[in-house]
Amino acid sequence: MDKLTPPASRGNSSSQESTLTPEKTVNIPIPATEEKKVLTDHKQEQGLEELQNLLDLDQEAIMTKCRLLIEKLNTASVLVFPSTCDEKQQLEVYQRLSRYYIQALELSSFREKLEDAQRNKQLDALYVYENIFLQRVKQDPEWYFHPEQCKLAGLDDYQRLVLRDDPMYGDWDEYRLTYHTYQGDLEYVKFREEISAKIKWIEDEAALFGDQRMRNELVALFQSLKIALQFRDIPGRSVMSGFREHINNLRFDFKDRKDLVGLYLELWKRVAKNKVVFSCLNLHHNQENLWCSCSLCASFVCLLTLIFTCLDIAKVNFGEALRQLYKEDIFPSRRALIKFALDSCPDTSLVKYNYDTYVDGIDEKLPEDEAHPLIMEAVKKMFKKRKNYLDYTRKKLEIAARIGLIPTTA
Repeated sequence: MDKLTPPASRGNSSSQESTLTPEKTVNIPIPATEEKKVLTDHKQEQGLEELQNLLDLDQEAIMTKCRLLIEKLNTASVLVFPSTCDEKQQLEVYQRLSRYYIQALELSSFREKLEDAQRNKQLDALYVYENIFLQRVKQDPEWYFHPEQCKLAGLDDYQRLVLRDDPMYGDWDEYRLTYHTYQGDLEYVKFREEISAKIKWIEDEAALFGDQRMRNELVALFQSLKIALQFRDIPGRSVMSGFREHINNLRFDFKDRKDLVGLYLELWKRVAKNKVVFSCLNLHHNQENLWCSCSLCASFVCLLTLIFTCLDIAKVNFGEALRQLYKEDIFPSRRALIKFALDSCPDTSLVKYNYDTYVDGIDEKLPEDEAHPLIMEAVKKMFKKRKNYLDYTRKKLEIAARIGLIPTTA
């Protein structure tokens, strides 16, 4: 590597250059931010090169690499509970967990129940079971300690906590019986967040649905397994199911929501904006000086122009807006949906119902860049995604923190 020499020495005579020590070099300091950027760029280049090398492999080779990593995952994925709590253990469980119920009551408006529980300071096991546990199972809208899981001797208190069954959960029974530890759930959330942040290349329609989708999925699995090895408290089966949920989520976004934001944004622009024009008409009509004698002709021409403009734009009602979008074919992936709405009846179609329910209330005076995120949220409400274990886990961790639950083994 050529050595850097001081700028002042360049162009000097040979006698001057000979006075410099040959081995001496000049170190030019690199700003910390620039050095960090260089390192980041280097890592990104390495990552892209590694990704391309993986994509160049055939499926069998990638599967072999995946198997090697799967063997290194946490194998404690199936818990067996050969025994239940004895009478003494059961009493301790009821008394301990009742404290969390009381903590929850302190955070709520059930003051009468709280006072009743506090009067029974010894918290008799039968009283707790009948008046707190069973009532909680029936009444609490969010969570409870599952009675059956409270009888198992091998669980800690966090593992006994379950969320209320919600029809939006993909598999509530499976989530309830996963039995992650508190630390395991914390790591599971981090794992899911990392694969979402670091494996961005798979978030592409061609990668998810193209001819090479199986190979692409295996490559993404390999990358996810490498990330999973950083987390030793996640059971291997949860790593695999978590990756599958992630891929299914991405496919849902492309298949069920693709182009819908753009479609409803275009409808909003063509339909809702009419209201702004009619508002302008009313504003001009109500001006006191509109028909002043000195500008009667000019005002009349202006008003007629405005009226014809409004009438022209008013033709772009919902049905006309749909016909325009179908003719222009702006959203090829939704062409069949638009055609079905036009062939049936635009004003009674599902597209119209969703527009009236979720989009029509968006302020027509908003600029497009402000309306866009609102329509994105509207589309999420139109086509709701089933909740998966990541959603369940985040909610469970939030509740555990709220009630001050510290995992304790019976």
